[in-house]
Amino acid sequence: MIDLCEIDHLDDPRVAMFRDLPRRGAEIESKHFVVEGELLTRRLLASRLVVESILITPGRLERMRVELPSQASIFVAPNDLLRTIVGYPFHAGVLACAQRPSNPSLEACAATDEAATLVVCPHIDNHANLGSLIRVAAAMGAEALLLGAGGCDPFRRQTVRVSMGSALTFPIRRCDNMLSELETLAGRWEFDLVAAVADADATPLTETRCVGRRALIFGNEEKGLDPAVVALAHQRVHIPMYANTDSLNVAVAAAVMLYHFGLSG
Repeated sequence: MIDLCEIDHLDDPRVAMFRDLPRRGAEIESKHFVVEGELLTRRLLASRLVVESILITPGRLERMRVELPSQASIFVAPNDLLRTIVGYPFHAGVLACAQRPSNPSLEACAATDEAATLVVCPHIDNHANLGSLIRVAAAMGAEALLLGAGGCDPFRRQTVRVSMGSALTFPIRRCDNMLSELETLAGRWEFDLVAAVADADATPLTETRCVGRRALIFGNEEKGLDPAVVALAHQRVHIPMYANTDSLNVAVAAAVMLYHFGLSG
């Protein structure tokens, strides 16, 4: 039995977590995050994450009533009011607020099968790119994604939306000291560190083979990889390209490399 609370004005403090989302990006330090739309809400409810509250229109309530958790606060608001509170149309009649998952340990990400693949991004600035990268990493069978501390938030609403909900279940670790963790991956867990670089002098991906555990490292959209990170890599790899193209979107590059190593490893 779910307990419904009707919302009839904008200032209701019970829905403060949903208010002004376009101007209030999710903060990494926050204990909560918000997802939008029926698809992502359903995928959130199917995950192991704790859902604390849901803001929903009467029409969407009738479609989803049997799926709504009894332990969550369910706030019902007219569609026009919900649009005014949220300020953008992506909500599609429902939003959900959940507890942010704990940061998985490096050991949990690395102590996996002998042929494990990790995706590593020391610094990624674009939330849409990160969402695509999470979706690609999950789809291509990677074990986890390691992110540097200074990048964007994997649980920001745009990132979760672009990931199509993969961010809700795929292991994502934020690393306080990326160089140290890469050294630990190579030393303790015997990962082959493979740096993706836009350098014709690097080994072409078509000639690269990596048997066993590997960590595929991708750089910032504009600046590439820090030289200190590249210096740790066992292999420097580039994707041969045509028509004077010098780089690919990080998610596209990751998809190409993950597919290659899935076939060759």
